[in-house]
This record gives sequence, structure tokens and C-alpha cells, in this order.
Amino acid sequence: MPEPAYSARSHPPEDAAPAATDHATAEIPPCMATMDVVPDGDRMTVTMWGELDLGSRRLLPELYDLLTLSGGGIDLRLDAVGFCDCSGLACLLDLHDRAVGQGKSVTVRSCGVAVDRVLDLTGTRELFTDPRPSLV
Repeated sequence: MPEPAYSARSHPPEDAAPAATDHATAEIPPCMATMDVVPDGDRMTVTMWGELDLGSRRLLPELYDLLTLSGGGIDLRLDAVGFCDCSGLACLLDLHDRAVGQGKSVTVRSCGVAVDRVLDLTGTRELFTDPRPSLV
């Protein structure tokens, strides 16, 4: 298996106080998700684990950068995400909207029960399916 090209973890140090000028992120709780990234052709494969919730918004700048660097978009592997709520889904939808604006896509290649349930309950699964024709 190839080594991750990029790894991000947005957990702030335990004793770190938010910067006085950073009011927007000061109101967002710590991120409990971690991600590794491996380039895969013209796409980036992002493997995430942990929790997708309001704190996951802290990962969006890195995800936006990865999207910009990719030629075709991002493939998400969310098998190890143990919790996903509507805020986590909102992060995924923000990433999807940004991708569409760039003529790219965000696909969920695999996911665990938590993400699977949120996608089913909200009817948003089709937004994260592969738009490319299958070779089968």
C-alpha cells in the first residue's frame, strides 16, 4: 500500500487558547477526525477516521486545497468514521459544492454505518456517487 502523501489532524493542543483574531474557528469545537491523503492519478484518495461533526469544519481548508490540486476530484474512504451528524454531512456537502464549481467531483468510495445512515436518511448518497461511466 502506498504511503500517505499528506496527513492532517486538526486537534488543537490541550492548553492552547484560540487566537484573539480567529473568532470564527474559536467558536468551532476541536476536530475529532483525522485524514490521510494519497494521490491516485488525477484524483486524491482521502481516508478519514474519527468523528464527522461540527469540528470537522476545521479540515475544510485542507480539503479545499486538495481539491484544487487534484485534476478530477476527491475519493473519500470513510469506513473508520464512527460518528457522523448533520454538521459532518454539511462539511461533505460544502466540499461537494466546491468540487462542482471547479468541474470536479467528490465520491464516497466506502463508508461505515454512521455515514451510510446519514446519507440514506438525507437522500444525499447520489451526490457522492462516481459520475464516470463504469468499465464493467
